[in-house]
Amino acid sequence: MFAAPLPDTGVSEILGLLKVLDDQGARADVFRFAQELNMDTSELLPILQAAELLGFVQTPGGDVVLLPLGRRIVDADINTKKSILREQMEKLPLFRFFMDFLSNHPEKAVEKSVILEELTLLVPTESPEKQYGTLLKWGRYGEIFGFSHDTGRFFLNTRGRRRRTPRAGDAHGLPPANVPDSPGPPAAGGEVGDVGGGER
Repeated sequence: MFAAPLPDTGVSEILGLLKVLDDQGARADVFRFAQELNMDTSELLPILQAAELLGFVQTPGGDVVLLPLGRRIVDADINTKKSILREQMEKLPLFRFFMDFLSNHPEKAVEKSVILEELTLLVPTESPEKQYGTLLKWGRYGEIFGFSHDTGRFFLNTRGRRRRTPRAGDAHGLPPANVPDSPGPPAAGGEVGDVGGGER
């Protein structure tokens, strides 16, 4: 089985891009859009890819177009943003695979090394460490996955949702998206968000 890789970017960058695109009339030329954000096209590309993968934009020709779901998440409050993103993440092949994979383990958790091994098979053309980092960042925000420092295990979040004070994220010319980086509860001890080289 092979799966589409996760673009190497964070949730705050995705939401910031959607906000700017909405402010500019929901459609923009990608090259000019990058210039306005004071970014190289190569820097903007993974954010666009992530937004498209999650169903928030389309990129016909050389343009980027905000879709109805993208506009909805721009206008939503924090809890609704989290809910929409969680629903979209759960549709992605990598997320579906690891949700099923962890569900089949009695403790709903495995060592990080096991996740890296699976990623090597699922996305062989990508760095497993980077894919792991993105999977964890996105998964923590969506309260789907987490990581325990104490056990060294990556786990499926099966407990209730928790709220946390939002933390703004600012990347290049993107405005703060007021996005909380919400972790799931630890499987057995503390948890971490900046893991495995996925954070920049």
